[in-house]
Amino acid sequence: YDRSYELGECFSKSVRFVSFENQILKWQSEPLGECKERLKHAYPIIKHFVQEIFGIDTKIQKVDTPKKCDEPSSMIEEAEFGTSSCIQSHFQAIESEDILKAPMVQKAKELFKPKRIIVKTKV
Repeated sequence: YDRSYELGECFSKSVRFVSFENQILKWQSEPLGECKERLKHAYPIIKHFVQEIFGIDTKIQKVDTPKKCDEPSSMIEEAEFGTSSCIQSHFQAIESEDILKAPMVQKAKELFKPKRIIVKTKV
């Protein structure tokens, strides 16, 4: 707010503190429209303030905002598994070995009997 009232408003509305550990500041950020551009343009000054407050070696890490998993993602998923698995948000931080053990993957293996399964990381 000191440098720019509009920037302060955008930051307040769009950025939420998650944690600070091991010189890593984690926050969630979902800016829209004009705020997105304003925050992107002002990132160097924001980073400067973060390092001034938390220490010069502090890194900023954006954490994805959790999505609500109230609804099944498809009728097939609901029919086969009875509930939503919220696949995208659930599997983002899981190792590929764990993915292969997931109930949905096990059921797909039963149904389709694949010869091999390849797990690719999202880039």
